[in-house]
Amino acid sequence: MPHWIERVADELLKYWGYKSSYNLNGGLSVSGLQHVGRLRGEIVLNDALAKVLRERGYEARHTLVVYTLDAWKGKEAQLKQFENPKEAEAYRDWPLIRVPDPFGCHENWAEHYWEDFGSYLDRFALDVKVVYTHEVYKSDRMKKFITEVIMKKRSDIIRALNKYRKRNPYPSDWIPFDPICDECGRIGRAKTLSISGE
Repeated sequence: MPHWIERVADELLKYWGYKSSYNLNGGLSVSGLQHVGRLRGEIVLNDALAKVLRERGYEARHTLVVYTLDAWKGKEAQLKQFENPKEAEAYRDWPLIRVPDPFGCHENWAEHYWEDFGSYLDRFALDVKVVYTHEVYKSDRMKKFITEVIMKKRSDIIRALNKYRKRNPYPSDWIPFDPICDECGRIGRAKTLSISGE
């Protein structure tokens, strides 16, 4: 009887129609310490699947997206890490990459909490490419994707997302883009009214 990862590879190939290459993507937010369960779904499973696909002659790329632009929640446990938790409340809804490292040993919150997990990836995965969202969103390719794909297919995106958001559907005028506010530095608080240029 084949190993279960072999069966997963069979299902993947059948589902996608036996293409020549595959992208195996995982992602995680660096909002705090990463638990060992992240290794299973985001790292080890994709790595094992990529290995099986490569052994079968397919090209397989394993990518891990690190969400450094997620909004920092400022939960009680996060606030307690700062010398002055009351002052740290001001960082709520800032992108993780902009929140200071409460321990002062890294440039920011995201770097601090990524090191404890990211520096050990090579022990669990053979070939994983790490992509940071704060870098991706600066790229011309992403700007072009937002303006030329997301905006043009906005109604399709809203329809697809609302299929799973029965209680809280997006309105038809919603723009699927969360800007970082120029005034307060927060993400997700400003309402996008239009997008022009960059």
